[in-house]
Amino acid sequence: MCARFPALAAFLRTLRAAVKKYYDQGLSDFEIKEKVMNDLAAYKNYYGFDDLGRVINATYLQIEAESF
Repeated sequence: MCARFPALAAFLRTLRAAVKKYYDQGLSDFEIKEKVMNDLAAYKNYYGFDDLGRVINATYLQIEAESF
């Protein structure tokens, strides 16, 4: 699906990389929200951007689960 939507694929890669970076630094999910939002500033005009907290949390939980 993402191959048909390169902008979405880029957004998701950037999101995952940002969350992983802060996870690896030992920060918890509520501590990284603003940092990730800053890392995703290039996408700030995307619909629903201000409501990314749940998406960031879900990504954090996926990364956390993969580390075990």
